[in-house]
Amino acid sequence: MRFSFQPRSRRLLTAALLAVCVAGLPAPTAFAQGNLDAQLEAIRARETALDEKVVELQTQYRDADEARKKQIEAEGEQLFKDFQTNVVQQRNALMTAAQAAPQLSESVAVWAATNAFGENDYANAEQFSKKLLATAPQNRIGLNLLPASQFALQKFTEAQQNFAKAEAAGVLLPQFASFAEAAPEYAQFWAQEQATRQKQASMNLPRVVFKTTKGDVTLELFEEEAPNAVANMITLVESGFYDGVKFHRVIPNFMAQGGDPNSKNDDPTDDGRGGPGYAIDSEFNNPGARKHFRGTLSAANSGPNTAGSQFFLTHLPTPHLNGKHTVYGRVIEGQEVVDSLQIGDEIQNAEVVSKRNHQYTVKKNSNG
Repeated sequence: MRFSFQPRSRRLLTAALLAVCVAGLPAPTAFAQGNLDAQLEAIRARETALDEKVVELQTQYRDADEARKKQIEAEGEQLFKDFQTNVVQQRNALMTAAQAAPQLSESVAVWAATNAFGENDYANAEQFSKKLLATAPQNRIGLNLLPASQFALQKFTEAQQNFAKAEAAGVLLPQFASFAEAAPEYAQFWAQEQATRQKQASMNLPRVVFKTTKGDVTLELFEEEAPNAVANMITLVESGFYDGVKFHRVIPNFMAQGGDPNSKNDDPTDDGRGGPGYAIDSEFNNPGARKHFRGTLSAANSGPNTAGSQFFLTHLPTPHLNGKHTVYGRVIEGQEVVDSLQIGDEIQNAEVVSKRNHQYTVKKNSNG
């Protein structure tokens, strides 16, 4: 990942940190319980110092000549390396220590829960939120992140109960209001979804594997509810269309989007605009159309009947997309890979590993 000094935000290093995959780092030395707060303050001080240096270099970059710009870019690359090798490992070590600690101070628990949630690590976000509320029962962050994490993990009944506590305390955050509203209905949707999965377990649904730069993702395709979207995916995969395509749009706590052939070139400005040269009709109004849950494979579009090759994989349930995007599969292995994807990560190879014994023909419309 290349670090850029083009003006974007004042929290570039923090954003970069959240984008770094921390899997595979060596196990840290255990922290003493009383030392966790000191470790957190040290990490924050280092983040602040690095961030201030980034802002300084950004300011210089705007007025620099070409020679100086190259120097600044080199300094930025070194800063980013330092950030990865020092701050990231320190943060990961503190997160691991916080997981092992039976109790946490309010500040460490807030930090740990917030960072876990921001990295789509909902299981740890839930546990850190519980530790936070054990220490500070009225903490606003804990009262919100506990049910939000449970909603992401599809524990909808628990989420509903804990969102009610946040609402009763008058601290429900606006970004989670839609989750709180959807939780009761999603408990019903989830029961229906589980019944459908059980019913279809022996129906030989097609499967596709994406071999990405972060690991393998195995998808089960919903041929019963979205046969044309499935035919489209199988046809494109078997043609090699997705090989080398990058994930061009990734939004934490939402989804990772890919499937645009334009992402293969060196021009990021055209990412998100490409497709296979045709469009297919939407199937989100088909009988039994599936809802958006964690790990859903859904068709990206710019309106009804405009889907092509682009798709997205969800980090958590997305109620606002139901009835607007065709759900045509789900992640059955590799959700942790989906959670770790960043912009620029690549599908190195896509393969149909199983399908039904009939021809898959795509029905195209006139919108392509």
